[in-house]
Amino acid sequence: MTDGDDHDGNALEVAKAAKDKNVTLFTVGIGTTSSGAPVPVITSEGERAGVAKDTQGKPIFADLNVQLLKDLAETTGGRALVYGKDDVAAGLAAGIDGLEKKEYEFQYESLGEDRFQLVLIPALVLLLVEALLSDRRRRAKRRVGVAT
Repeated sequence: MTDGDDHDGNALEVAKAAKDKNVTLFTVGIGTTSSGAPVPVITSEGERAGVAKDTQGKPIFADLNVQLLKDLAETTGGRALVYGKDDVAAGLAAGIDGLEKKEYEFQYESLGEDRFQLVLIPALVLLLVEALLSDRRRRAKRRVGVAT
C-alpha cells in the first residue's frame, strides 16, 4: 500500500529482481491523482496528529502515481489496484487465487511428463527373453521325455 512515490528511483529494477526470484507484486495505491493530498502524521495509537512538513515547515503533498504502480505490478505478473476506486479485497483475492492456480499448473506440468518408456522397453525385452527361454525349456523337456 503506497502512494507510488519512487524515492530511490529504482523501483522498476527492484521489481525486475523480484520477478527473477518468482515474487509477484500486488500494489494498492492510496491517495488522489490530482493536486495531491497532504501526508498525515499518525500517532502510535493510530490517530491523526496533523500534517507532515518538510525541513522548511511546508506541508508535504503526495500524488498517487498510478502508472508506476501498474508498471511494478505488470513487471512481476501481479495486479495494481487503487483504494477507493477498485474493490481491493476482491482484487487481491482473485490475484492470490490466480497464483495458486499457477502453482498447481506448474506442479502438474512437472509431474505430467511421461517417463514410463524408460522402464517399458527393458521390461518388454525381458518378457521376450523369458518367453524364448521358457519355450526352449519346454522343447528340452519334450526331448528328454521322448528319449526315455
